[in-house]
Amino acid sequence: MHHEILCATSEDLSTSMTCEMCAAEFPLGFALVQPRANAAWHYRLPQHIGEDRLLEALAVLAAAAAVGAPGLLEGGSPHQFGVELKTPRVKGQPPGHECELDLFMVQHDRGWPEVIVGEVKNQGSLEQQDLDNLLLVQRWFGTQGIDCYMLFATLRDELRTDERDMLRSACETAPRVRGSQVLPLFPIVLLRPDLSTAPHEPDHPRSWRINLGAYSNLAAQSCAHNLGLVSTDWSPHPSGPGWACQWS
Repeated sequence: MHHEILCATSEDLSTSMTCEMCAAEFPLGFALVQPRANAAWHYRLPQHIGEDRLLEALAVLAAAAAVGAPGLLEGGSPHQFGVELKTPRVKGQPPGHECELDLFMVQHDRGWPEVIVGEVKNQGSLEQQDLDNLLLVQRWFGTQGIDCYMLFATLRDELRTDERDMLRSACETAPRVRGSQVLPLFPIVLLRPDLSTAPHEPDHPRSWRINLGAYSNLAAQSCAHNLGLVSTDWSPHPSGPGWACQWS
């Protein structure tokens, strides 16, 4: 029987190795002689993935889990991350509008399809352009007879003043859901405490849904928690839909 014996010189053992994932350097000899049973594994980010990028991804996953059906990642709610949308190009007209959504999710309520489109931030701010993109998508789905909820989520503990003002304005001009019930299509607003709450805890966003108008109630409760919404009343005006909102 032939046995192959691998030999290494002392010079070989001093060779510096570089991890292809995280670019950490270590001597080859250290990796060979370290006891396997006591070897400590250290998890590091790959060099091409920054911490901010990772936190953005975690925020999107947390937001999807907060509003999705149980078993979201196993197919409970059809969804897509990082969706790029383009309006159809009309011959002789300027190029259509393009935007990217961090979260696109399909739900149903009372047997009707509903869509959730989201902008999710780690520590960044919601910009007016972000909100305009969400409003444009919401209006388009409205023309197709589909209720569309805008979502804004962040890993910060509180909103900045300009963000709060923009989202409050979006509430006051929000359309109503389809059907005979007078329910608002308010934005869903989630902060770090909402995203870090376990599903079985009473303050998890899923607990804000009830059987009738589940996502309308989730949105309204999120606005009560994070925008200071106290009460609301349907108050349409000639220029379009509207709600008389009282804020704390």
